[in-house]
Amino acid sequence: MTTRRLFVRTLFTGTAVSVLAAAQSGCRPAAEPAAPVGANIPQLKAAGAVVVAAGSQKTTIKIRCLKCGFLSEEIEIDTPKAGQPYTQAWTCPKCGHKQTVTIELDA
Repeated sequence: MTTRRLFVRTLFTGTAVSVLAAAQSGCRPAAEPAAPVGANIPQLKAAGAVVVAAGSQKTTIKIRCLKCGFLSEEIEIDTPKAGQPYTQAWTCPKCGHKQTVTIELDA
């Protein structure tokens, strides 16, 4: 076992050794967070839809039929502002059920 370690140390140097040692022990290196939690990401409340992704400018949703459960393709909309919810009249292409979809900021 010690000869293998000596060979690895002579073969690899610096960070490669630490990455290899971490891989052998089953430990993952710590991942850096992409962005702070809650940084300009609005909390949305949806009625008749599912919020797929929310950003400060654009939001991606899928509309779900309340009668048959049909799920539409992704739709990109402007992110609703305070006091200005997004509303849309929608008819399910599968069963013909008519519903109103509302997406607003969660208080």
